[in-house]
Amino acid sequence: MGEYYAGKSYQKHIHFPKTGILCKKDSLARLIKKNRNMFGKIYDFVPTTYTLPNDYKKFIEHFTRSQGPTSPKNIWICKPTDLSRGRGITIISDITELQYE
Repeated sequence: MGEYYAGKSYQKHIHFPKTGILCKKDSLARLIKKNRNMFGKIYDFVPTTYTLPNDYKKFIEHFTRSQGPTSPKNIWICKPTDLSRGRGITIISDITELQYE
């Protein structure tokens, strides 16, 4: 908070301290998962999310379970953690299409 108060009265702030957790996809996903575990259904508006590589095993299990003749098409949006403006986003429907570093 010291940075905020150190500014001059005529200066504008475009970044606020401690808000990075809301701006990064992976950090926000972890925060929502934590809050869903603590507060329940109020956080059910967020689609199922996995952060790779930490949740890789859980993602593979979910992906495999959701495959089947009567299952709807399995479509996933993959977003890199360190890019912005839609760069690097891919849509996959087969596990062999998954690529991450």
